[in-house]
Amino acid sequence: MRINEDAFQIEYNEETRIVSFHGTLRMNDLSEFEKIKKFMREAYDLDSPGLILNFVKLDFMNSAGISTLCKFVFDIKDLNPNKSVTIVGNAGILWQQKSFENLRKIWNKLTIRFE
Repeated sequence: MRINEDAFQIEYNEETRIVSFHGTLRMNDLSEFEKIKKFMREAYDLDSPGLILNFVKLDFMNSAGISTLCKFVFDIKDLNPNKSVTIVGNAGILWQQKSFENLRKIWNKLTIRFE
């Protein structure tokens, strides 16, 4: 599975169960992020014990994108208590540190790490 746009790419690797984000996610409003939320949900719904969302190579995501990620976490947190979700961020990108740490307030079982 893949979304390939000029400014960003999102790819799901079935072997590693990793959704990787690259580039810059800057869209005008939440409706434009629906295809990304749908993509993450489709990856989550696959028959696997967990999912990793890797943002290490994502340089920027605006507030509509961060809101979409929050809504995704809200949507999945009660679906399958045994399915793990890990968010991997870039330790050198301040907006990721601040935004991703706040996701733990939504779901305390969410694993967040920085590389």
